[in-house]
Amino acid sequence: SQNPKICATAIDIVHSIYTCDSANYFILDKEYPLALFIEQMDRKDEVVRAKIFELVEHCVFHLNYIPCKELIGICVQMKTELAAGQQSICISGVQAAFRLLTVDSVIKDAFREVGLLDTLCYIINNLFAQYKRMFSDCFGARMLLSVLTVVTGEWRSSSLQLLKQLLLLASTDQYIAGVIQVISQVGPQQQLEFNVDLLKTVLGVLRESHKVRVQFRKTGGYLGLISMLLGLEGALTRTEGAKGTIATEVVELLDFIHLIFKVLTISMRFEPSNAKYFSVEVNWDSITTVLRLMGAFSENTVVSVTEPEWRLQVFRLS
Repeated sequence: SQNPKICATAIDIVHSIYTCDSANYFILDKEYPLALFIEQMDRKDEVVRAKIFELVEHCVFHLNYIPCKELIGICVQMKTELAAGQQSICISGVQAAFRLLTVDSVIKDAFREVGLLDTLCYIINNLFAQYKRMFSDCFGARMLLSVLTVVTGEWRSSSLQLLKQLLLLASTDQYIAGVIQVISQVGPQQQLEFNVDLLKTVLGVLRESHKVRVQFRKTGGYLGLISMLLGLEGALTRTEGAKGTIATEVVELLDFIHLIFKVLTISMRFEPSNAKYFSVEVNWDSITTVLRLMGAFSENTVVSVTEPEWRLQVFRLS
């Protein structure tokens, strides 16, 4: 019948018959097997489907019997529905499977033998691929980086953690390319905190991943760092604060410059090809030029390695 109420009533009657005597299931199975209900399940509504699953669970819970034919039929229905882009039977099936697992460990072996375990793995892989594609299309690099520019606190921290994982796991360079585009366009003095947070994330990823270090070079990472330094043109012209101290904002800029050089160092330390690329294609004279543009050095500035302020200090790259 196509009438949901009639179908639900019929299944309730069958359930009552099963409940009256344990032998009734096996008697009826010869003429009216439960598997017939399962074959028609995709054409029934949610209420009827739920009642069919209850019949299957009744066999396990109250008859201590594993209905293999019915479980195989459910596997077929779940795969068929998922292939058609639907999920309602899959959701109900997974919920029922979870409930069945609470009964006896023997059911685990049955899951493997009837193909239910294989079906569950198929569902996981299918949904993972589907939502991964949806995430990439609807919430890709551009969207995530747009969110990062406006959120703060825990929201930004969580978003940066997500970005880090995407940078490490992404099969393409879209995320690192997006990051480099942002650091090339966002003025460091206007959004210093954001740039610091973003560079710290990039620093951590570069330390961990050979793949990202190569992508960093290929997507213009070094030009992005140079752009950041260029954005600080004239920023260090005036550095004095109250009572001859260095102004707080200048200290923050110096820490930011230090972070840029950390990223530069880590990207080349474990990647000789990056170091060669930088020395040939970008060259160190570019660094000298942009440092002079910041205003801290003039043409007459003399760097003497014998003076304490010019001696090499070992910083921990963290």
